[in-house]
Amino acid sequence: LAQAQLTADTYFLIGTLFQTEMENILVQFACLLALSAGVGATTREVKPEHGLPNHEPATMSKGDSAHYYIFTRPDLFRRCPPPLCGGFFVKKVNSKKTQCFDGSYAEECYVAELDMSAVNTALKDRVWQFIAQFSSGVALARGELIPFDDEQFSAVPKLRVLEAWSGTTGMTPKGKIWRVADSGVRCITIPCLSPLEGSLLNKDKVKAVDGVDLTKSTEASDKLAQSGYEELSKNDIIVAGWTRPVTGPTGAAEMLVASEWYTRVLQAFCKVDSDCWETHWCRPLESGVASACTPFVQLGGSCEGFTLPWFYERCARDLTCQTPPLTADASGICVATQNKHQSTERLLLSINRRPRHHFLTEDEE
Repeated sequence: LAQAQLTADTYFLIGTLFQTEMENILVQFACLLALSAGVGATTREVKPEHGLPNHEPATMSKGDSAHYYIFTRPDLFRRCPPPLCGGFFVKKVNSKKTQCFDGSYAEECYVAELDMSAVNTALKDRVWQFIAQFSSGVALARGELIPFDDEQFSAVPKLRVLEAWSGTTGMTPKGKIWRVADSGVRCITIPCLSPLEGSLLNKDKVKAVDGVDLTKSTEASDKLAQSGYEELSKNDIIVAGWTRPVTGPTGAAEMLVASEWYTRVLQAFCKVDSDCWETHWCRPLESGVASACTPFVQLGGSCEGFTLPWFYERCARDLTCQTPPLTADASGICVATQNKHQSTERLLLSINRRPRHHFLTEDEE
């Protein structure tokens, strides 16, 4: 009886394994049939709401195709041949729903691969480091969803990276995510109502903030925070966090408190200014064989002058570069267009005051 039971169990196990293997074969066969018909195939796990290639992608204009994305998870368990499966899922930051390549909206969207061809791939170590960080969820990519290279898989998306942003502490970002830039405003009292300008990523929202506190992240050391402040004095940074009220003699304002912050490690190549987004222009790189999108200088920043091409700076579109009189080849200062006749000497005095992050003590007041 025991032997008969063992034999029955054995046949049952063999039958189960045979059924599973047949299911796998049928799934793969279905994928091949779909490919031969020129459309993306789906398996039992493929869900259109995840942006998987079940029909032709929606047409997107250049202006709205680039967004900030974060990695959510690898595609490990779906069963179909790559690139239909085996990639990863992403979502837009600051958004509950992401528009996928097929035009549908979902919490996350499937992407076959990262396309790094638009950035400076000569920096190989930096490229590979970013790919590793992005696939761990500790980096952000500003990019656009484009078709896979092979025409047979034109309904399969890949993420073309235009800007690569590396996380500083490796912590999971909490709160809303802002791109923060120095507005050029300098103050001698608190709160300073607009020393920084924060743009909410993937949203049409810009606000002035009193400053950024990079010391509250649980993994942030004083050295890391100082490097963040130094980067912000020269370039934009991305800050994930929340706001807190700040009050003082000049009234009330808000400060950003960071749970994590990101610095740009790679940016897109370009040929002409129109290849870049509105806040950037196309500047030659030191290599002399390529150019990259570079942000315009904001109010109070240094501009133009006689310098090497890869150090040349342009003012934002609504500003004018005012140069010192009777000083050949000297760099100027970006000023509001309506104030372009203001004396350069006065401007220099206004921006060479104490650092933005220095707050007056009672004795100094």
